[in-house]
Amino acid sequence: MVFPQGIGAMAYTDCGILKPNVNKFVTMDIGAGTVEYLGIVQGKMDPKQCRSLPEGTMTIANDISQFISNQFDLDVRESDINAVMMGRESLLYDEIKDAIQDMYRRKAISFIDKAREFGMDPRIWRVFLTGGGARFVKQYFTKDNGVQKLYVEENIKANVLGYVMLAEMKIKKM
Repeated sequence: MVFPQGIGAMAYTDCGILKPNVNKFVTMDIGAGTVEYLGIVQGKMDPKQCRSLPEGTMTIANDISQFISNQFDLDVRESDINAVMMGRESLLYDEIKDAIQDMYRRKAISFIDKAREFGMDPRIWRVFLTGGGARFVKQYFTKDNGVQKLYVEENIKANVLGYVMLAEMKIKKM
């Protein structure tokens, strides 16, 4: 069985995303290498509204590392960046922490803008964030940035657990 990226997390998370009475959801699955956009209209996936962009957390971390190296002459690793974004203790200067958070904020806003560009405007579509990168950008998916309703699934195993659920449901119907 084959399912689109992100649909497993939707099935795993009980937020009503697949119910036919819920009008529109845009799912953004923010992974290490890509961000997948998936439109769900009245409980059904819309194949015309599926996109994948090479802008995952590894790409963002590489851009941040390069910026920090150029601006501060400092070698910052992905683990340093993740620590800042997760609010963990870090010996990085506040100016560098601010730069990391600002770059993630700008990237989150670009994700929101892309959804609009793809015809899934977060001002009138519910947003479902999943994938390992969801925890880094969720704080920027606000009404001020054009997101009216946000659901977040941070369990990085949500997709696989949801795929198992979906497969079991299909098998029972056979």
